[in-house]
Amino acid sequence: CIRDRFSSFRTLVLAMVCSLAGMAGQAEEAGEATLIIDEKSYHFALDAMQSDWSGSADSGSVNIYLRGADDETRAVFLNLSIGFTFFGGQSDAVEIQMMSKSSDGEILRLFGDPATSVVDVQADTFAASGNELTVEGQLSTTLGTSENFGRDIDLSNPLSASGVFSVTLGPV
Repeated sequence: CIRDRFSSFRTLVLAMVCSLAGMAGQAEEAGEATLIIDEKSYHFALDAMQSDWSGSADSGSVNIYLRGADDETRAVFLNLSIGFTFFGGQSDAVEIQMMSKSSDGEILRLFGDPATSVVDVQADTFAASGNELTVEGQLSTTLGTSENFGRDIDLSNPLSASGVFSVTLGPV
């Protein structure tokens, strides 16, 4: 009995040490974005637990989820989501979403118009290293509300946004 317990404990400790050693060699997932809306800057920080990438250095998909990084941003925008596929350092199938607070406290979901949503990835900063992907880029979009999660976007009161981002992402 004691020998079995010691063996189980030793196996557990060994597994924990191996796990920690593997994490020590990994780059840290981190990043930020700055959006300009109505000539005002808003700052966002990467939420690494909600962000990832899959594929290879040549092609794949990227999901970047950012939260307001300061009180001024969080007073208006709760989050920013940028998704796209890439091939050879070029982005495609861009999706941009935000959650905003109206002046009366109502939460609004804003969706980027696919016709105007652009993510320009800077190819010289697009690099995969081990499991991590580092990418920098610029984005621009016209956002509107939607009753059906972005399938139909109401642009009668559009919000134009442009900005930059720089992130290091872990795999799915």
